[in-house]
Amino acid sequence: MYKQTLTSLVIIIMLLGSILAPTAHAETRYTDINEEKYAWAMQSINFMDDNDILKGYPDGTFRPEGTVTKAEFTVMVYRLFDKYRPNLKATGYEKILGYPDVPKNYWAYKEISAIYDYTFNWGGAISVNDSGKFIFKPEARITRLSLTNMLYSFFDQELITEMSGDEKFKSLKGLKDIPVKQFTNEKDFEQYRSTDGRYSASTGAATNTNEKVFPILFNVEKDGVRYMNDDVSSVQASAIASMQSQGIITANANGYFRPLAPITRAEMVTILDRIYLLLDKKEVLQKYSTK
Repeated sequence: MYKQTLTSLVIIIMLLGSILAPTAHAETRYTDINEEKYAWAMQSINFMDDNDILKGYPDGTFRPEGTVTKAEFTVMVYRLFDKYRPNLKATGYEKILGYPDVPKNYWAYKEISAIYDYTFNWGGAISVNDSGKFIFKPEARITRLSLTNMLYSFFDQELITEMSGDEKFKSLKGLKDIPVKQFTNEKDFEQYRSTDGRYSASTGAATNTNEKVFPILFNVEKDGVRYMNDDVSSVQASAIASMQSQGIITANANGYFRPLAPITRAEMVTILDRIYLLLDKKEVLQKYSTK
């Protein structure tokens, strides 16, 4: 009886030990990744490494603070979301046949050509040059704001949350470095919108948001209800508020979004991992990835 009790006790202790044991933390695979400093990115870095989305360098480093170009980001998206090929499936005016700044011998030509169709014009991923042709700017360094705007057009807008003008205003007012302006007079609104440089004087197309943060413009009705009548503001407000609410790209604890800060390699893999998990949570991941 004593032996049976002792045996049972040992089994219980072993089981409790396995239940209460702390979860193992992801371990670094690179010489320049400090596990404590990059604890927030470790799992994402290893996941991307395991799936050949983004690996380190031959010298054993990952270079987590290195910046990311639009071409590099596109290749990561192409690899992780290997069923997501909007431009390959596009027809008619929505299909883009090429970009003058992405020749066929460019290293990421295949990936860029497969993804970006006409609908990406709204998120600023593609823009129009003075000749009226779409350009991609593959070597442009991605900032937090430009990536936020680009994601507006990705994944059939799965990342965008439906919000009223008032809800967007409330979300944006909590950010200390995203300027917001309100207009009660249509004439003042039109004058401001047409002269602050957000649209090209020659083509009328939205200018690149990599280099400047344009104020988000709200129109206010007599009853106080806010609405948006500016494409740049509408896209940017929807994108920023959605990225915040979905936890994909967020402000820091002090309320700074840091819009013009370049996205680092560690940040990018973490953002893509968050998108991957969000699509999985929404039960739509199978539409975009086999990973």
